[in-house]
Amino acid sequence: KLLRAYLGRMLFGRFTGDKRDQETVLEEYNDAWSGIDLDRYSIDRFPRDDFTPWVWRDRRIFASDYGGTRYRQLLLIRAIELTQPKTVLEIGCGNGINLILLACRFPEITFTGLELTEAGQRAAKDFQERHAELPKGLRAYVPEPLPDPAAFKRIRFERGSAAELPFEDNAFDLVQTVLALE
Repeated sequence: KLLRAYLGRMLFGRFTGDKRDQETVLEEYNDAWSGIDLDRYSIDRFPRDDFTPWVWRDRRIFASDYGGTRYRQLLLIRAIELTQPKTVLEIGCGNGINLILLACRFPEITFTGLELTEAGQRAAKDFQERHAELPKGLRAYVPEPLPDPAAFKRIRFERGSAAELPFEDNAFDLVQTVLALE
């Protein structure tokens, strides 16, 4: 499976130096966010055979992408504890999973998510509309206690590009991005 994916990238231009245009990027990420429901992050619903290669320090390992999201949550929590921001922006927030979990952990902070795709923004807003509180499975997923399981309702999700931020200078105390590569 990994060899097939690698060969596909090599043969079809991902690593040949060809630039991908914005339309291609939007199409790919819209498709991706359309197929990811936040409820699948429930600790009870992890696939048991969906592992990808990771590098941890100098070791190569296989790990679940769900475990990666959970681990990143712990890193983001520590960064917020150290910096103690009042306002946080995530650039490339996708379906909002990072902000949704962080907002429940830090209800006193104002969180904003910026997402390039309509599908990612819609997924985050739909989740806010469908749930009064963080579902039980997601509460079990987070690595630390959540003081306010309804705080994610206050997140503002905006659509826009990292290349042209739609915010005033110094509007946020902390700006983060996780896996927003393009």
